[in-house]
Amino acid sequence: MSAAAGAKFVMWIAPLRPRAEAGFHPAASAALWDAVRAEVEAGGGCLLGHVPQTRFTDEEFTDYAHPNQCGAARWTALMAAQTAANW
Repeated sequence: MSAAAGAKFVMWIAPLRPRAEAGFHPAASAALWDAVRAEVEAGGGCLLGHVPQTRFTDEEFTDYAHPNQCGAARWTALMAAQTAANW
């Protein structure tokens, strides 16, 4: 993948409920996201949004991957801050 001249490719990684993320093997998960980040950056893109799940609580989700109103508000603020810092 490569970004067209003048375009910026941004890939957002949404949070998972901490209880769901805890079931993943931490080293394998870190290796996966390192590989994804490298691929996105090699193509001239920017990977945003993948943050330690400890920033969110189980109470901020309606299920394993969908934030409720409180989680969505926190996620929106995080996206805005990361976008501003990387744009």
